[in-house]
Amino acid sequence: MSIAYILYNPKAGSFDSFESVSSLKVFIEDEIKIIDVTKISDYRIFINGLEKGDYIIVAGGDGTLNRFVNNTYGIDFQNDVLYFPIGTGNDFAHDLGYKKECYPFSIKEY
Repeated sequence: MSIAYILYNPKAGSFDSFESVSSLKVFIEDEIKIIDVTKISDYRIFINGLEKGDYIIVAGGDGTLNRFVNNTYGIDFQNDVLYFPIGTGNDFAHDLGYKKECYPFSIKEY
């Protein structure tokens, strides 16, 4: 069985991010591991530790997504990376035609 690694930043925005992240469970049938991004000390080690079929869901707004992109720059991803826009702005998601708290969508190509 695959594992969905949900990454969120508890210090971001003015919403209860853990509660919003928990709402993702309706979209996911796989095992879920919720991870605080401020606790990941080395993204390369984290990403290289994923099994085939596992995937990452970045849950947050533009700031959380930006942090993830900057911290993973130069890493070759074998696993899919999805985005669940639950931030206050969500400009990236809106530019792609998605609304806040829509289903998680793949951002690997970006």
